[in-house]
Amino acid sequence: MKRNPKMFRCRLVRFIDGAQQVITYVGPYDGIPKGWSMFARRVVGPSGGMAA
Repeated sequence: MKRNPKMFRCRLVRFIDGAQQVITYVGPYDGIPKGWSMFARRVVGPSGGMAA
């Protein structure tokens, strides 16, 4: 099976009445359903204090 460069996989999220729905979407970027947005987690770097 050939890999299609226009298809990608991501997690989509939407909020309905305060509830969060998360799905895994596989398809073209411009085909993301209306009302859904990309789910991104906050990346936290290594914890460290101020440099001396």
